[in-house]
Amino acid sequence: MDFGQQPAQIKGRVEIYTGHKDSHLEMTIKHEVTKTLAPILENLAIKYSPVKSVYRNFIFIFETYLISEENQCIYVEEDKLWELKGWFKAAVQQDDEIEWFILDNKFSLKLLIVCFRNSG
Repeated sequence: MDFGQQPAQIKGRVEIYTGHKDSHLEMTIKHEVTKTLAPILENLAIKYSPVKSVYRNFIFIFETYLISEENQCIYVEEDKLWELKGWFKAAVQQDDEIEWFILDNKFSLKLLIVCFRNSG
């Protein structure tokens, strides 16, 4: 395979906002521009450890009898509004199509991650 003939991957900047009412820019990551959300979320979960699904940690939580659980709800900015994509696991499974914004010939995507904690 001649890698010299492969098209270059286009990288974009993913802006990660946290909070709920007062969301603020927490960090950014570079990621290949993709048509769907799941690859970005999977990469983010590797790089940013708080982004996890309770589903993935359920056995650990159950076995250690922790009474609190944590899950992140994912939103993507579309038309200047936060579009709900669901809980982390659901957002990965749904793998919705996304639209990157282009500003000064650079791709950008805004994600809002809201962490909900429940005590039981």
